[in-house]
Amino acid sequence: MKNICVITGTRAEYGLLKGIINDLNKSSYFNLLLFVTGSHLEEKFGLTYKNIEADGFNITEKIYMNLKDDSSRGILKSMAKLLDCLADSFNKYMIDIILILGDRYEMLIAAQAALINNIPIGHLCGGDITKGAYDDTIRNVITKIAKYHFVTCQSSYNNIIKMNENKENIYLVGNPGLYDILNFIPLDENIFYKNLNITKKKYLILVVYHSETLLTEINNKINFNVLIESILNINNFKDTNFIFIHSNADTFNNYIFKNINSLTLKYNNIFSYISLERYIYLNIIKYCDLFIGNSSSGIYEVPLFKKFTLNIGNRQNGREYGNSIIHLDYNKNNILDNINNIINKNNTINNITYPYNILNSSKCILDILKYKL
Repeated sequence: MKNICVITGTRAEYGLLKGIINDLNKSSYFNLLLFVTGSHLEEKFGLTYKNIEADGFNITEKIYMNLKDDSSRGILKSMAKLLDCLADSFNKYMIDIILILGDRYEMLIAAQAALINNIPIGHLCGGDITKGAYDDTIRNVITKIAKYHFVTCQSSYNNIIKMNENKENIYLVGNPGLYDILNFIPLDENIFYKNLNITKKKYLILVVYHSETLLTEINNKINFNVLIESILNINNFKDTNFIFIHSNADTFNNYIFKNINSLTLKYNNIFSYISLERYIYLNIIKYCDLFIGNSSSGIYEVPLFKKFTLNIGNRQNGREYGNSIIHLDYNKNNILDNINNIINKNNTINNITYPYNILNSSKCILDILKYKL
């Protein structure tokens, strides 16, 4: 039996990995080792490791990083702590391969530790491009360390070819978090609002916004303030509920975190959640009239619900996108005009163009690993 170690450090990443974790957990061919770290173990971010346990998964290792300091220095010290702990954790088990997804600094450390331990890496979602964050560089570094590449779309496949990776180890399997949307059965709308304890209004806007890690702290504050000023001045503000999902544990996240909480205290139609179970999050997308922010979710998931995404700023620049994505800079009038236009005229788009392959990625990946390992 082959030991496959899956490492997760954030709620969003876990949502994408959940299907493959579940299939590994039920497999008679593979033995799942599940390492949980990062914001999963932080009270500020909702102690989301409890959601993993509630899903029925046994966590093999909990690796605490201490993410209280969101400065560059603080993040680096957290990364150093993770590297030290992984040195011990990897030494405890005979690991045949580790699976990591994406582009976060936690996964960069995991890749480094695997490299020095001579453990092969299966990297999910490599080859994507996001020019507005240091995630882009991290993703490419992990690609160069990884042995197997499980990519989301044709352009990502081509990008890894250009990086001179072995073509025989690059597989176009789609995004592992999308397949479940095809079989998604939403809650009744009244039950949905009751579960969230929100009184339904005419409109619902979902906001998921993160810092741009290539910018200074001051510029991040200025940009976030522009976004909030835009939202507070839309034509139908009083007739609209806003749901904010708190940001990742990126540099300079504290300002965003504190100001969202202040908004929820000041306005009775603004609600915020540190984290949500994926099924509830997908229901919010289902019932929202518009998605605003700079999360990859607005590009990956929201279009499958035939909703518009206002993608703000540069964080996702370079990522493949379809015709339901509207890219905007930090211009209050421009953001306002687009929100008002979508809310007042049309909040759905039927003829979606979508660049990502929607496959049973988990099955594809496990079938590949059975052959390769």
